[in-house]
Amino acid sequence: MAALSLPQLRPLSMGQIMDQAIRLYRRNFVAFVGIVALVQIPIIAVDFLITLTVVNTGDGPFFYGSYFGMDAVVRQLLSFILIQGLATAAMTRAVADNYFGEKTGSIEAFRKIGSSWLSLIGALFISGLMALVIFIWALVPIVGWLTGWAMLVYFPFVIVPLVAPVIVLERESAVGAWRRAWDLARQRYWWVIAFFLILAIFSWLVVAGPTVLLTAAFQFAILDSINDPENAYLAQTVVSSLITLLLNLIYLPFSLAAISVAYFDLRVRSEGLDLSLMAQDVGDPELKAADMLVAAPQANRQSLITLREFAYFAAITIVGGSLLFFLIFLLGLLFAFFPLMVLI
Repeated sequence: MAALSLPQLRPLSMGQIMDQAIRLYRRNFVAFVGIVALVQIPIIAVDFLITLTVVNTGDGPFFYGSYFGMDAVVRQLLSFILIQGLATAAMTRAVADNYFGEKTGSIEAFRKIGSSWLSLIGALFISGLMALVIFIWALVPIVGWLTGWAMLVYFPFVIVPLVAPVIVLERESAVGAWRRAWDLARQRYWWVIAFFLILAIFSWLVVAGPTVLLTAAFQFAILDSINDPENAYLAQTVVSSLITLLLNLIYLPFSLAAISVAYFDLRVRSEGLDLSLMAQDVGDPELKAADMLVAAPQANRQSLITLREFAYFAAITIVGGSLLFFLIFLLGLLFAFFPLMVLI
């Protein structure tokens, strides 16, 4: 059981973490894809039913109002509850169990999470409130300007993804999950930024980019030949939903697997998780992986934020702001001189 996979719990490089995530994905492809499909397919079905309802009610202002109103709201709400909450919790549980040699299938993963997915949704709502607090801080002259805008990027980009393993694997409350995630991430401040940046680039390459290209190709090849706007809207909705389903089935399991392995690595480096689990496994070889992770000791809680971390956020704001200004300057030059170059 757990002892079979404990040797994997050692400090890993970023490449080794990605390799472990790919191996987990490949070995448990059916289970991982099944978890995402079980929540993604109902979303597509509801979206399709709403689309049919909108189309059957007629066209004109009501048609477009429905598209940008009810359809979008229902889709986003279902996606938030089923994907960000239910599927993320089940995937995190399945990844952890399979990482420790305890085979867990799609249905069993949903059964094992209990009500932790509700805690995860609660934590995401709390994270939204925290983002509002940080935004207000970013409006404070000088100190807030220097640190707040970087915090607004760091918090959803780094801290929020770590909330899921904290809640599901440590059984942390929704209130304390974001603080625990911050305490883990701050142990390797710059490393986690690089890790999630690479993961985001991979997401853009695998999901966002292909979605835009495939949708544009479909519109160019098919939609332009459909004269009826209602049928065109229906066709676009169906194809867009199928493309999103396919790409999410490919990317989401890998992404959550990589985040879970990175979470284990943070605990190994900062809390000696590998040694703790070895000691527990020797004392009780029948102990489940889920119970072992909860029982593993955690590092002592530090102050909420230190002066050094304030300096880190200020550095991100200054460097990021400078790069953004430079990019805008280059774009301005391009738009200013390109017409002249064409004339010449």
